[in-house]
Amino acid sequence: KHSTPDHRSLFALPARDGGLGIFDPSAIADEEYISSVTATAPLSKVIYEQSITISPEKAYAVATELKSAKLEVITSKRMRHKAKCTEATFTMSLMQKRRHDERTRKGASIWLTTLPLREHGFILNKQEFWDAMALRYDFGLEGIPQQCACGDPNNLEHALTCMKGGFVIMRHNQLRDLTANLLDQAGCRDVVVEPHLLPLTGETFRLKSTKTANDARLDVSARGVWTAGDKTLLDIRVLNSLAPTNSNAT
Repeated sequence: KHSTPDHRSLFALPARDGGLGIFDPSAIADEEYISSVTATAPLSKVIYEQSITISPEKAYAVATELKSAKLEVITSKRMRHKAKCTEATFTMSLMQKRRHDERTRKGASIWLTTLPLREHGFILNKQEFWDAMALRYDFGLEGIPQQCACGDPNNLEHALTCMKGGFVIMRHNQLRDLTANLLDQAGCRDVVVEPHLLPLTGETFRLKSTKTANDARLDVSARGVWTAGDKTLLDIRVLNSLAPTNSNAT
């Protein structure tokens, strides 16, 4: 109900180009026909010849031509998608372009093409999927209070940054636990969540934000992340890349 003709063109792009992979058959019919003819040309030629047997050399040559034709089709289709992706940004505002850049980052849209495996928590219910679409295309979240519990007006940007209610910490802890679980599955040893750092013995630091308390901790530590036996300390950071304070960040 939120979509416009511009959105429909965007939805037709692959997920990695910021779309949903919902193609318009009438718009791509001619392109798909040409791709089909190109991809099957080497095989069609052999069929037309009506040979009863094919020599191994001939079979190898046809297989090589088929592979080359398939690569040509894939490359051509990728170039068309890239061109349409660039064209879609011409009518976008500055904030919409920033959101589009976020959607097209490597791995940012993989959740749309991942199998919904319940055992890995990859299943979204109806409300979660609607909210994910609203976040992805800036449709605006529905059903949320007009005013936040902290007293400020409630909107998408505020919901992602407000510290009241613990949602920022919840997202941080979820990523922390996921990182620790993946390190354990990858075969790393001595995986610890929130390990204590060594106490200071008179050291000084230039940055005032440095934690100097004796009970200072990081988020995750593990051995064997980069080098066998070496301990690696990881600090998880969660930020809203679309917040005004990050407008000039890259």
